[in-house]
Amino acid sequence: MWVASSLGGAAREIVFPSSRGEVISANWSRTGDSIAVVRGDSLLLYSADGRANRFVANALEWHSCASSSRRDQLACVAGNRDYVIVGQNFGNLSPSAILVVTLADGRVVPVTDSGGVSLSPQWSSDGSRLFFVSNRDGQRDVYVVSVGSDGRPRGHPERITAGLGAQSITFDARGQRLAYAVYREEANLWSVPVPPRDRGPVTIERATQLTSGSQVVETMSVSRDERWVFYDSNIAGTADVYRIPVGGGEPERLTSDPSHEFYPVASPDGSEIAFHSPRSGTRDMYVQRIGDATAQQVTSTPIQECCAMWSPDAHTLGFTDYLGEHGIFLIHRDASGRWGSPVRRLDHGFSWGWSRDGSLIVLTAGRRLRSSLPSERIEVVSPDSGAPRTLYAAVDTLRDPIVGRVDFSPDGAGVYFKSHDAMGRASFWYQPLSGGRPTMLVRFDDLTRQSFRSNFAVGAGRFFFSINDRQSDVWVAEVSAR
Repeated sequence: MWVASSLGGAAREIVFPSSRGEVISANWSRTGDSIAVVRGDSLLLYSADGRANRFVANALEWHSCASSSRRDQLACVAGNRDYVIVGQNFGNLSPSAILVVTLADGRVVPVTDSGGVSLSPQWSSDGSRLFFVSNRDGQRDVYVVSVGSDGRPRGHPERITAGLGAQSITFDARGQRLAYAVYREEANLWSVPVPPRDRGPVTIERATQLTSGSQVVETMSVSRDERWVFYDSNIAGTADVYRIPVGGGEPERLTSDPSHEFYPVASPDGSEIAFHSPRSGTRDMYVQRIGDATAQQVTSTPIQECCAMWSPDAHTLGFTDYLGEHGIFLIHRDASGRWGSPVRRLDHGFSWGWSRDGSLIVLTAGRRLRSSLPSERIEVVSPDSGAPRTLYAAVDTLRDPIVGRVDFSPDGAGVYFKSHDAMGRASFWYQPLSGGRPTMLVRFDDLTRQSFRSNFAVGAGRFFFSINDRQSDVWVAEVSAR
């Protein structure tokens, strides 16, 4: 973190790089003699010269903080940091909440729940009200809630705009003008044939669109019998699970809970789907029989579980931590259908996959703690015991492909992974288990048709992915006094 005069001149570095993590948010105190800094998983209060600091509160996945004008309080967003970071997951649908922290004693008070996306907190000029953006009622709109001197909300948030589609907001110094960014995204499901590995990469012109409409598809998977593609979509408002034939057709909605469901994966026999959902307050794993209206909650922990994978015998469900810090877990189901407690298999790994014969797990590694940066290497390991073996490592991160998502090829001889270059252009690669260098298979060379997210699926001889259309404008509105 640096401080510089607004009138020009040299900048002064006051927070230096360290293993404590990245600086995520920085805000001047009301008096201007200190700076509140979210770094890694901590909220720290630095002196203005950077010579001293003290711990204020645990700040796991906090970001987008705003200082109150009348007292030493911060309003911050907890969760879904990727939403505001330009890159692969910008604008994603993961949940977040608004909270207020008092710097003097570190007291933290939630202002909203994490049932939807709530972000961009901004204080009124007198510090008595808190404005923020949320999709808690569908479309992203601006809400306001009164906040007491203890940081507690007075009453429930009130929606003050309708159909705005705001991404972020800010007020002028007098609180009389509101500037807001409007963000719109559509992401539909596409597929492209997996080309032969010895003929050079194909381009995205060979891709076929499978879904249409005003929706965002984030994750997808292919059933074991390769008949269906399962995916999440917000076409009905919140993110729900759908499936569609691999060749296209009419989508079938499988979940309808008021909360969100993400990352659906069908069981090997196709009778169940596993997904994660924030419906209990944090991301937990759920299993639901196809055709049923309710789901069974499989986990209930403080860990932000995501990215389910079934073992080939359907007796074990694996998942990882969304924040990328706790590793890969396995949870077993007995003959009566009861799930046990999660057991950590590895202390690292984010994106991962299970081989069809059940003998190996492939995972990405080197992902920085609570960072949106992609991984630097691919590892393989037995699901039962033993240390991982590095299969691929990016030596030159400016030239070698950086790994996003990874999964086994259907024949088990290698793994596929998705990468993005410095321009954000996607590509698919193949890495043989026997070693050697990866081979590019598909190149997204059309900048108007890009697949920004790292998620993909493979099956039925095709790659499945979303293509994103992102649009944004900035508006200014006069605010009427009330």
